[in-house]
Amino acid sequence: MPKSDFIPRTDSDFLVWHDQFKTSVLAQAATFGLVAADTTPITNDNTDIHAKVTSVNSTSAIATQAVADKNTSRANANKHARALAARIKAHPAYTVALGSLLGIEGPQDTTDLTTSKPTLAGVDQTGGVVELDFDKSISDGVNIYAKRDGDADFVFLARDTASPYIDNRPLLVATKPELREYKAVYVQSDAEIGLFSDEMVVNCAP
Repeated sequence: MPKSDFIPRTDSDFLVWHDQFKTSVLAQAATFGLVAADTTPITNDNTDIHAKVTSVNSTSAIATQAVADKNTSRANANKHARALAARIKAHPAYTVALGSLLGIEGPQDTTDLTTSKPTLAGVDQTGGVVELDFDKSISDGVNIYAKRDGDADFVFLARDTASPYIDNRPLLVATKPELREYKAVYVQSDAEIGLFSDEMVVNCAP
């Protein structure tokens, strides 16, 4: 049976190993006919790698704290800006033009649901369970249709307003894989709108 690589992968384990290697090489130098030219690079490497790992760990800790501090600052800035923007928008003197000047009018959403279609993806969870992920854009949700062995055409499966949808129908034959086809369409004000998604096939394993 082949042996694993003697050099550890992680920095912490490598430092422990290299310390022992350096100490043992120096102690056994005469045994193996080693001279200073052989052992000095090992000693220098040991000093250097300790310094570099210490620097990385220190820098990493500083970076982690810096990111946390930035996230806190961003959250505070968001909260205060939104609160003040809400007060300004509620003032009688407020106009859309002034809001645009202040940068507190969001861009106009130009999505046209009548020409849009959902994106649908599915993952087999085995045993007949399929997880369906979809985007609902600016719609109220999607109607999901499915087709499998025995279905003449796609049949309505469910309406969902939040991804993912879980199709947990049991397999037609518990021990036999089956193919399921899916498609979806946007729903707005209880009516279907736009185009059907591309049809997607999921191979359901027992």
